[in-house]
Amino acid sequence: MKALFVVFALVVGVALLLKPVLAQPSYLLPKTDPRKYSPHASSMYTRHARDHSRLLYHYGRTRQSIPQQTAQQHIAGVRQNLAASQQELAKLKTEKAADQNAQKLVASIEGHYAKCEEMCKMLDMAATDTPDMAMMCDHCAMMCRELDSALTDHDKLMKMLGTEKLEEPTTEAAK
Repeated sequence: MKALFVVFALVVGVALLLKPVLAQPSYLLPKTDPRKYSPHASSMYTRHARDHSRLLYHYGRTRQSIPQQTAQQHIAGVRQNLAASQQELAKLKTEKAADQNAQKLVASIEGHYAKCEEMCKMLDMAATDTPDMAMMCDHCAMMCRELDSALTDHDKLMKMLGTEKLEEPTTEAAK
């Protein structure tokens, strides 16, 4: 009887010690499979690359000229976001190596990115002290179309993988 009481006391003691660890607020607990981070992250980086291209396009359409440094910053922003997206795609490519449909969509997205990189090279040549604004805007417009196509493929990939939409942040999470 005494041994049973000691075991019971130990179990209760351990439970009380673990209570703070186990009683995490619900917003700290994972709500989705952590492997589903990559599709969302890759899509986000693609949207950011598109934003840089779109802003550079509109700057070029509303000004006589664009400062070389400003153009170069947006071109670098496109490249940086495409590189980050490609890193997330590489994780998906490895994780879903056996899924031919996923591989086709990833390859299609990578193809859109390759075309964007070629356009970035053209933009580099146009981003001089006296930029060719028409050529710069045309390449930005083409890049936006490529990135829109990549986002469409991202949406298909996320749907195929069963990736849930991210829930909107709430003030509960800030507590």
